[in-house]
Amino acid sequence: MAAILVNHVVEDYNSWLKFFEEHEPARREASVQGTAVWQAADNPNNVYVLMEYGDQARIERFAASDDLKQTMQRAGVKGAPTITYLGNVRWYQAMRGAAT
Repeated sequence: MAAILVNHVVEDYNSWLKFFEEHEPARREASVQGTAVWQAADNPNNVYVLMEYGDQARIERFAASDDLKQTMQRAGVKGAPTITYLGNVRWYQAMRGAAT
């Protein structure tokens, strides 16, 4: 399983979140199978998005698409995001210590 981690600062988290949620069909089309969103503890407008995906070419097209860039601009994203592609994701259950 692979994932993409995106970090960016937004003008207003709640406003950004509405755009993010409305853009879910585009993520699904890009082979995204699961998504988690975090806000930095010291700045709620500093957002981290982790998305598991199934197809490298589709997620790369999505990340570079004009549609995504325009949506991010309308959503109030400040500056360019930091994008990191992650491979070989291995999840651990904290309470049991068992890998999943």
